[in-house]
Amino acid sequence: MQYDKKMHNYKIVTLSVLLIITFSIQITSTQLVLNCLSKIEEFSLINSQNSCNVQNILNIYEPNTEIQDVDGQADSYTALLIIDKRTEFLPSNLGKKFINLIALKVLEGRLKEVRQNELKSLTNLQYINFDQNDIEFLDNNVFDFNLKLKVIWLGGNKISYIGNSIFDNLIQLNNVDFRNNTCVSTSQMNLKKFNFAALNLIKENCSNVQAEANYLFCKSLFVNTENLNLLQKLEDLKAKSAEIDRNLNASQQEYKKYKKDVDSNELQRSTDLKTLAKNENQLKQNISILKIQINLLNRRNDNLTGPTTSLRKNYTDYENQFTKLNANSSKVAAKYLETREEHIKYAQNVDNIKQQLSSATKENENLKTKLERLNSSQNESSNDDSNWWTKLILLTSTALIVAISTTIDVFISFKN
Repeated sequence: MQYDKKMHNYKIVTLSVLLIITFSIQITSTQLVLNCLSKIEEFSLINSQNSCNVQNILNIYEPNTEIQDVDGQADSYTALLIIDKRTEFLPSNLGKKFINLIALKVLEGRLKEVRQNELKSLTNLQYINFDQNDIEFLDNNVFDFNLKLKVIWLGGNKISYIGNSIFDNLIQLNNVDFRNNTCVSTSQMNLKKFNFAALNLIKENCSNVQAEANYLFCKSLFVNTENLNLLQKLEDLKAKSAEIDRNLNASQQEYKKYKKDVDSNELQRSTDLKTLAKNENQLKQNISILKIQINLLNRRNDNLTGPTTSLRKNYTDYENQFTKLNANSSKVAAKYLETREEHIKYAQNVDNIKQQLSSATKENENLKTKLERLNSSQNESSNDDSNWWTKLILLTSTALIVAISTTIDVFISFKN
């Protein structure tokens, strides 16, 4: 079904292309660009005009040739001058590009004819000069839309026929020049002053029965020539159509082969799709489980937020207490240094006292020795006197020793 639909669409596209090609052959339109040199030009019987003097070669060999672009502001030009030996037809869209055109000059070219559709949109045209071209005929209706024409110069062409009523509606016409044409010689025209006699002479010579017959004959030849060209293009189109049909048949064969391969792999693709669907369901389940776990983690995080705040507050309190303790520690350290210095002084005093005690002990030993000597030397002294002095010495020594020991104990206790 899809194959038939695609083939139907392909045929429609092919037919559309053929129709477009056929239509384009009938209205062949080649685009061109005009390079203008802006210049103020003088024109007979009308005011000076801002002219676009075309500088490039146009090479207009086909009718219905369109101007693609104009160098500069086209609507600012009121005159157009073309001097080109390769110009055989006027551009078909002059009036669309040069909307304010008043004067038109095409000189020394190869214009073969002037068509109504080329001048139709130039409704403000007052001046035409097509001197030195190859124009052979002028139809009755060629100037039907140019009713403001004042000047028509077509000298030096090959005109052999002019429509009988071509000038009837041109009520502002006051200057014509058709000299050096097939139907008008130089001696027949005196254009120092415009007169209707000269105009009637043009009609008499160029609009008679014989001239019209020649015109119709040549016109038919021209039409036949165009028809032959169209027939040739039609044959070319048929040849292209046959080639397209061959390519289409080849494409059909290739598509059938491709469709066969696709059908053979259809089952495998179906299996793959089922597997993918199964994997997709499993992934969805895993994602659901992950979402549940994420929710649990979020709840735990919320529960941890409260204790964290409390710990931060306690930490702040501890930090303040530590700061206070650190300040007190500095004071205690200073006090400790002062106490240590006092302890050093007290230790020095204790050392001095110990030295004194040692000296006293030695003196006590000396006194004991002396006392023994006294006892031995005074054996004969009375017992009362001897005992009294002995007791006195012993009491004095004992008191002195006790006082020194007490002082030492006090200093040691204070030091500890």
